[in-house]
Amino acid sequence: MRPRFLQTGDLLTLFGRLAIAILLALTIWHVARMLRPSLSLPWFTSSDENVLVGEVIRFSGLDFRQGFFDMPGTPLMLLGAFEWRLYYSFAHLAHSAGAGLNVFTFQHLQRLFTMLRVDSLVFFILSALLLFRIVYKAANEYAGAAAALLLLMNAAYEGTVPLLRVEPIAMCFMLAAILVLTEFESPSSSFWAGVLCGLGAACRLHSITASLPLLVLLLIFGARTSEKEYSRAFARVAAWLAAGALLGSLLALYWFGFRHTALRAAFPFACALLAKASLAAAVCIAALGGACLFPKTRPYVERIVTPDVIRLLSGVALGLLFGMPTAVRRYDAFLDSLNFYASARYTDAVVAHLPLSEKVTSLFRFYSPLIFPDIAAMILFAAGTGLILMIPRFRPLAPYWIVAGAFFVSKPLDLVRAAHHVALWTPLYAIVCAVPFAALADLRTGKNGLARYVVIPAAILALFWLRFELPDAPDNLRATMADHMERTGNIEAADHWITGRNPKDTTVMVAFSCFDSEIFHAWFRGSGVALPPLDDAGPRQQLWWGNQSALKGRSGLACLSKQDLPAMKDWDLRQRGEGLDPLRDPRFHLLQSFGQGPNQIDVLQFDFR
Repeated sequence: MRPRFLQTGDLLTLFGRLAIAILLALTIWHVARMLRPSLSLPWFTSSDENVLVGEVIRFSGLDFRQGFFDMPGTPLMLLGAFEWRLYYSFAHLAHSAGAGLNVFTFQHLQRLFTMLRVDSLVFFILSALLLFRIVYKAANEYAGAAAALLLLMNAAYEGTVPLLRVEPIAMCFMLAAILVLTEFESPSSSFWAGVLCGLGAACRLHSITASLPLLVLLLIFGARTSEKEYSRAFARVAAWLAAGALLGSLLALYWFGFRHTALRAAFPFACALLAKASLAAAVCIAALGGACLFPKTRPYVERIVTPDVIRLLSGVALGLLFGMPTAVRRYDAFLDSLNFYASARYTDAVVAHLPLSEKVTSLFRFYSPLIFPDIAAMILFAAGTGLILMIPRFRPLAPYWIVAGAFFVSKPLDLVRAAHHVALWTPLYAIVCAVPFAALADLRTGKNGLARYVVIPAAILALFWLRFELPDAPDNLRATMADHMERTGNIEAADHWITGRNPKDTTVMVAFSCFDSEIFHAWFRGSGVALPPLDDAGPRQQLWWGNQSALKGRSGLACLSKQDLPAMKDWDLRQRGEGLDPLRDPRFHLLQSFGQGPNQIDVLQFDFR
């Protein structure tokens, strides 16, 4: 008789796992190869990158007065600062003498950006591996591979990788929290999952609207708390915690919503947002407390308010505190960020004027193609939904399905639409879409021993079908990076032309898609980042958001791209009289164009005196 490891069934299982490993390895290699050109993009390619890197430069100089909290991104900034100081130390030792850290940074700014972009790519790949492990544990390796493929090939999430953003590191913290909660049965696992969830929110604040409800639902569905933990001591502690939380929420509601303070006057939208959050917290705590008073509803509260949930929430608070300690010192900058995103300035000017039904329709119309890149993904999600609802084996995956659907109610209807908004929900949709693969692979364990001879090859073929059925997002992204390279090349050509042909006192207004190194150097200065002396040859350029009032009473040159024109025209929807169409406005005169097509950069003369 042959040894067990040489039996045909085991060889088939080994063959299936080897095929999965090869498929994932090839897909990861394909993604890395397609995204590699983005590592060498000019450092002034994107404003999102520069505001993050500005804080990395500040932190690397041991100045932790963070001024940019829009994401907030603090853990990524701290990691980047640590890596850059380490790189500088090695470079300093290797050359024995050299410039100080600040001068060294601006002499090697491209290397700093490349280093941080590599981090982003590594976190992206790591998130796919974490998702594979989560789904493998919950279902099987075939479902894990399907979920990882769907994540790796998702355009919305992948688009956050090349131009440095915080979504990949936030995703890793979010998935690590799920992994800790589902892999380990110790009482402390819920606390550490909460810490990881809090760190993820410190990277991308709105991630908590996906991660925290999911972790709570996983605890509720898992029902890990034993009856022994529902002691009188715990009931007393929970009651005191609830009373303290209710009192704190009411005080916060009064402070942010009703008390007239300098803080409220300076940040009215941020305070209004915090007041609404405080009210929501107070209502939830009061509702749970009221439900405890009735014997029929008390068991439901005990199912929700468990020691694990309290440990989880404590971990989230600690993770947030350790993830962005700079917010304590720079609370004004943090509130300023909240104020911006809560104000009308971050409202979609077109959607805001639509009726309610059309707002809802436009929301689904924009985000559905990002979630389901083709009809196959939509069919898989529908099939996964049916399996989760009807088959007890897959019912523990219901929390992922619930939170995935909750994405469409997680944001205001008239918020500016952006692909990266859905990025952190993509693994949840991938998990649901992977359930049919889990169901197919489960057939190999049927009573008929011959089933595995059919099921395993069929499952492998289904995975390869999925890989090649999905749109090649990495390849499409590589084309986008080529566009960025062309656009930044045209910007540099326009800069040389402006510098060589115009006196130094010429006013040069630079629109968003034409931001160059000088604009971002000025941006760094404006945010308090120390810059060494730089070459100021040529006219001083000024940042221009495309509004008409910025040009009033002035004359000079305007640098813009065709990509800027829609935003310029939309200014009228925000503020009447601010809209512009420079290519048709007689106050503008085209002087020179660089490149062609959508990446063309135009230099125009304007006179608004």
